[in-house]
Amino acid sequence: MPEPILHEIHSVKATEFPDVFILRIDRTDAFGERAASDYVSVPNDTVGLGPIVRVHCEQWLADGKPIVPYAPPTLEQVREAMPALTPRQLRLGLINGGHSVVAVQAAIDGIVDPVTRERAQVEWGFASNHARLHPLIGQIAAALSITETQIDDMWTAAVAL
Repeated sequence: MPEPILHEIHSVKATEFPDVFILRIDRTDAFGERAASDYVSVPNDTVGLGPIVRVHCEQWLADGKPIVPYAPPTLEQVREAMPALTPRQLRLGLINGGHSVVAVQAAIDGIVDPVTRERAQVEWGFASNHARLHPLIGQIAAALSITETQIDDMWTAAVAL
């Protein structure tokens, strides 16, 4: 099996952690496949390309080449990354947050447009999971006067249910 090869570093990006960087690299992996990819470089990495990438990363820094500064994720990015909930988790999360399943059904029943109402009913009744940013979540929250922050808190708690 061939050794992995680092061909080039395209960019270095800071992270929220000191001395940890995300590098955009051109590399060939141990299976001989060449590709551009992101590589997280941490101090004392001894696995695969880790030591080679770290040496080149430190040289990049020593040469004063540009480092993309760390930017924390936006709320939208955080919400997009939240794991999907099962119907059970979503319903229990709502109940634990003081919102009844009956109130959710009433909110869906109150949707004026019949096609939108029927689509919402299908999502509520038959989806195998629910994404945090799905429009139905926003519709239900608005109907029940649940804020975005309250949804986030409920979602985070419901993941463990």
